[in-house]
Amino acid sequence: MQRLWIAEYLMALITQLFLYCWHSNNVLFMSNKVEDGVYSSAWWSQNVRIRRCVVLLSGQLRKQIVFTAGPFTKLTVPTFIAILKGSYSYYTLLSKK
Repeated sequence: MQRLWIAEYLMALITQLFLYCWHSNNVLFMSNKVEDGVYSSAWWSQNVRIRRCVVLLSGQLRKQIVFTAGPFTKLTVPTFIAILKGSYSYYTLLSKK
């Protein structure tokens, strides 16, 4: 009974971490697509004032939006995979008799 509870708790923690990493990864990709949207418009055919504004806007949109786990790491899918690999490595190391 104790092992079943531990397995359920572990799956809940993994699922929660995955959801944070998955949605943070989506925000990162969408923030990169916003800059592409500026260049897909017909900004070059506008007047000089609008062209300058678009150049300034594209410079500001170059910054990536990403969620972090404190000051430690970015929450992305590769980070999730690295956490799982590290956790399994520690588990196998500590469970050897």
